[in-house]
Amino acid sequence: MKHSERMVVRVLTNTLAGGGAEKQLLLLLRGLGERGHDCSVYVLQWQPGGGRYAALLDEAARAGVHIVRPGRAGALSVLAALVAAVVRGPRGVLMCWGFRAELWRLLLPILWWPAGIVALRSASREVMRKRGWLLRATRLYAAGYLSNSELNVKLAQEVALGIESRAHVVPNAIEATFLSAARRGESAGRLEVRMLGNVRFWIKGYDQLLEIAQLACADGANVHFTVGGAQPTGETRLDGEIARRGMEGTVTWAGPIDDPVKFLAGADVFMLLSRYEGMPNALLEAMALGIPCIATEVGDLRRIAGESDGLEVVPIADARMAYAALVRLLGEPGRARAMGVRAREYCQAHFAEAAVTIAAERALHAVLERRER
Repeated sequence: MKHSERMVVRVLTNTLAGGGAEKQLLLLLRGLGERGHDCSVYVLQWQPGGGRYAALLDEAARAGVHIVRPGRAGALSVLAALVAAVVRGPRGVLMCWGFRAELWRLLLPILWWPAGIVALRSASREVMRKRGWLLRATRLYAAGYLSNSELNVKLAQEVALGIESRAHVVPNAIEATFLSAARRGESAGRLEVRMLGNVRFWIKGYDQLLEIAQLACADGANVHFTVGGAQPTGETRLDGEIARRGMEGTVTWAGPIDDPVKFLAGADVFMLLSRYEGMPNALLEAMALGIPCIATEVGDLRRIAGESDGLEVVPIADARMAYAALVRLLGEPGRARAMGVRAREYCQAHFAEAAVTIAAERALHAVLERRER
């Protein structure tokens, strides 16, 4: 099969509620649609995000992506529509995006008929082990695995042999608006450190942020921390923890962010303190804006730091090491600016939407070719 041939790509996803994984799915489908492929996404639970996510939905639809939402029967109506498309239409590929979607495919053997693709997203050894039974079951129908990091593939291979030989790594894409935007100059006075993403308190390391802020206060450092992102139900409240520790003057929760370019462009330093990630969107976006970044050693960030020389990587859950890295950037503004320049150049070369779309297209063709052999 030639890469220029039109593919039928169907995706079953849990939701399009506005998380980083959903954003990447919409970017992927929009790119494939613009390249002439027949793309459909079947959404089990309709909770679309606002702001940029609503715009991405519209852009995907304009690119020819067919979006199937739940009807009166809820998720069952979506599954019925998908089964009908699989039975009546061309085989193509069927990719499940999320645990619940993959579970439905396993329970409905008729959905094993198309070339099955399993999406690997969050690089967590603990999560992989908990869901190892499902990964092993996917070998019944999986023609390929699509991962956003090399670490994901390694961890999946540990719990289900045979995945690595069928896996394709396609990194997350950075929207063109980040690659073309200009970063704001350094702040006058205090240093502005920003973090962005859904405020999942422990997973995203916001407990570590509060420890770093306390260290900064104890040192008398002129630093302010601003966090942008929604607080999911059931998570520890960041704003409550800020108030409880009396840190309102040092740490600010800005709430959900509709314009991430504007929010990130106001940072002198960006921090990512997650305990696990596959390929963190907000970090790549900050790097694309030319902002010096400090991040925990999650996903493929150690490799990216080595290749780009534009990112400082610190151990996971080590607030003192992260604070020490921040102090070094405070004391070396020339080095910090140079890091930002190198990070931006690296992102332009490796994570532009067009290049990532072509990489995904090649991976999908490879999956189809494997099924046809």
